[in-house]
Amino acid sequence: MKQTLLSLLMMLLPLMANAEVVEIDGIYYNLITNVKTAEVTMNPYNYRGKVVIPSNIVNNDVTYSVTSIGESAFEGCSGLTSITIPTPSRP
Repeated sequence: MKQTLLSLLMMLLPLMANAEVVEIDGIYYNLITNVKTAEVTMNPYNYRGKVVIPSNIVNNDVTYSVTSIGESAFEGCSGLTSITIPTPSRP
């Protein structure tokens, strides 16, 4: 069991090493820097009102595609009235 857990952690280490949490325009994101994607994550102060998720964000002059909403990102946000998700772009 310990060996399985250790193996799992070792596989996830490269992803964790390339992740960074940032707040941009009131929305918190996990940035996955090696693939330039962003995931909406939990706001420590809870989201309120209308939340509009953009399709892209810029952090330190790097553009990230917003590709997902993390598990429990909006949990406990009783003051949240709406969430707008962008229409996926077509190739």
